[in-house]
Amino acid sequence: MSSNVQNQIISDDLVWRITGLALLIVIVPYAMVAWQWDFLKADDIATTLQNIADNPDVGFIAWTAKFASKVATLIFATSLFLLLIRADRKFFGLALMALVLRSVETAMAGTAELSSIYLTEIANNYAAAAAGDKASYFPVAHLLLEFERMGLIVASFFFCLGNAMFFALFYKAQQPSLPRWVCAFCFFASIIVFFGLPLQATNIITKETMDILWAPTFYEIPLGLWLLFKGANTPKGQAVPVAA
Repeated sequence: MSSNVQNQIISDDLVWRITGLALLIVIVPYAMVAWQWDFLKADDIATTLQNIADNPDVGFIAWTAKFASKVATLIFATSLFLLLIRADRKFFGLALMALVLRSVETAMAGTAELSSIYLTEIANNYAAAAAGDKASYFPVAHLLLEFERMGLIVASFFFCLGNAMFFALFYKAQQPSLPRWVCAFCFFASIIVFFGLPLQATNIITKETMDILWAPTFYEIPLGLWLLFKGANTPKGQAVPVAA
């Protein structure tokens, strides 16, 4: 084996481990900050705006953490793409489609989550407004909250489709980079959320119920640990190909 190939193998394995570390560093703080932002939302617009005004830094911090998570999402999806075409080159086209789906999800979610910054500004103006003028802020605040809600639901469809496609292909690959039981779990976790999203969009189930359906998708945390400590299953003597 040439030294160039050896160096490439070490470099590839290091990339997967860094990817796992990036997932853990970003996902855990993101989950905590996103929960804090959602906690500010009440059943009525007035209370929601007052809560946001009383915690002016939460909106910006939440958006910053969510933006960082979108960068990590793209790194993660690109890593899955490279791992998949390494495991089975014939899946290149489908793997690329899955990567595109995750990229669309990232763009849509990032756009929807911009509402946290605008809502913070509106909440500050609401708190400073006279009592008779406060109601004028309700329509735009309601619009931004609904834009965020529906935008994230639509983005989640792309998340589920992209992830389900990725892990179904990993499961069928001739040389799977991840254990097949991990692929199966991740696939079904994504499918469960996929079928729950229309129910949430039409208010048939509550957000709290949907959060329970989302729980299995936290597989990204153990998957991050897997990649960090074990790396990908890259056969020795071969390197992960880099797309030209």
